[in-house]
Amino acid sequence: MGLKARTAARCVVRSVSTLGQHKTPISEVSTNRAGTLAAAVSTNGTLRLYDLGDGGHTTITGLVSQGSARGLAFTANDRLLIGTSLSTLCLIDPATARVEASLEGLQDEEGQGISTVAVAPNAKLFAACGGDFRVGVWDARSGKRVWETSLYKWPYRVLFSADSRTLLATSWEGFVFAWDAKTGQRLPWRETWHTGPVFDACFVAGRPEILVAGHSDDNDGPLLTLWSPTSRRDRALHGHTDGVHSVVASASGSFAASGGGDGTIHVWGGPRLQSLCVASLSDLANVGGYAGKAEWPTYAPFYRRVKNPAAVHAMAPATDKTLIVGTQGGAVLRLNLDHG
Repeated sequence: MGLKARTAARCVVRSVSTLGQHKTPISEVSTNRAGTLAAAVSTNGTLRLYDLGDGGHTTITGLVSQGSARGLAFTANDRLLIGTSLSTLCLIDPATARVEASLEGLQDEEGQGISTVAVAPNAKLFAACGGDFRVGVWDARSGKRVWETSLYKWPYRVLFSADSRTLLATSWEGFVFAWDAKTGQRLPWRETWHTGPVFDACFVAGRPEILVAGHSDDNDGPLLTLWSPTSRRDRALHGHTDGVHSVVASASGSFAASGGGDGTIHVWGGPRLQSLCVASLSDLANVGGYAGKAEWPTYAPFYRRVKNPAAVHAMAPATDKTLIVGTQGGAVLRLNLDHG
């Protein structure tokens, strides 16, 4: 199959392989630090582990008492941290595919469940956010909750800075919030960024700005922005024609990638974080057979109610040159990149 990726500045998608196919759209993907394991969860709660060496996969069951899987992230010792529809947190041992430990979850009077989870790069803290407007942080060793706060906006995603000192939360209403990750003290960062939902964000190693992705309600604002948390020196990164659902960066900061409803993945790099290549997933691989609107849980945002099986819902870098992608069509793909 010819790989139809438009290239510039020494970047090309060398190969694409399909790791697995789910029956409904992929909502989250994650990779371990060694780049040997990937995990994906779909909107019907199906959770699978993928061996990036031999390509095999394991479906994890037995989470009924915990609720269905929502957010997921690998810990430093390759356990899988899961946030569930019942606002509980649990740790799964990939070797046995069983729940190893349960943690105190978030307060959730509305019954919305946990949206996403995150693990600090220094492996000392976990974080989660939920539909009940709450963000919480846990001690990774003891499993005890360190702090929890309630917001006036719905937090959609949480992430730690590269030095693990800062916790960031994006929100459905277009706000970005930041705390001291250890103490929970709010940081004096700019909040308002966007005219529509902020779906995702990522810290890029060596850069003071943050990549922030979302959807513009007025169809005129930026979909992807290199955002400064303390000044108004923002810069829009152009190219996507629909909401940007996922943005990630490699651990070394050698590249960043964004993907969204238009079914394209943009790879960014260089001193000014310029476009290195643009790949159309429908040209590269079988993006999955699911093409209809899903019966989404109440927590699911409206932007995913599209009929484009190539729409990118989630991404995670496995190595500096490998990207794991989850699509609207239910496919879990591995993209091998060659960039400067």
